[in-house]
Amino acid sequence: MEAILEAPLVNWIVHAREGYIFLMNRETAKRLKAELKNSYQAIAGDFSSTREKPWPLFDELISRIPKGSKVLDLGCGNGRLYGALKSLEVDYTGVDFCSALLEIARRKYPQQHFVEQDITELEMDGHFDVVVSIAAFHHIPSRQMREEVLGKVFEALRDDGTLFLSVWDLWQIKYWRAFLKSFSRVLFQLLRHDPRDVFISFGKEKVPRYYHAFLPFELRGLLTQAGFTIQEHWRSGRNLVFV
Repeated sequence: MEAILEAPLVNWIVHAREGYIFLMNRETAKRLKAELKNSYQAIAGDFSSTREKPWPLFDELISRIPKGSKVLDLGCGNGRLYGALKSLEVDYTGVDFCSALLEIARRKYPQQHFVEQDITELEMDGHFDVVVSIAAFHHIPSRQMREEVLGKVFEALRDDGTLFLSVWDLWQIKYWRAFLKSFSRVLFQLLRHDPRDVFISFGKEKVPRYYHAFLPFELRGLLTQAGFTIQEHWRSGRNLVFV
């Protein structure tokens, strides 16, 4: 009983109407971020080799980004988004917390600006016409950190700027084992995790990576709360996309 009282429900069960039943504490979130960074450092080479070809989503972005735009790419990895945008002569800045992936990006595009920075601690000078975050936001642990990131992104954009945000749509049969483990963790750790916080392994070494399985209305609520006006959203393959 004492263990339960150490984690009062008021700290964990909140925002039920927005789909956020559980609230992760900051120390847990910091630990998950550190583990995720270590995972990407370990898999950087193999991961980059699976991220060489442009996504179909890139064609959609190219059609919407004006030539010469100032673009911020959050979670840029090996820089493959710039490879798709370079014909637009954009003023590009790529941000990632994985130094090994940034080394690959800098070798591929030595003239471009790549910054090693955790996007939850984003600090950018000036304002951008476009901010793009592809398959990175789902790695941010805790509602508080997600709110903070979107607030910083909102501040980094010009008044008429545009955010392109995509996350994996994890509500698929192929991830049922990850969800089963997550539900078990919730039960045995006294509500200290959201059942939608899952770990998905990469490569032969089965290196785990943290993901949050977003629901569309949940993302919509976060974006609206941060001050964004949602123009449209759709599913693109296994991704949820918001503009």
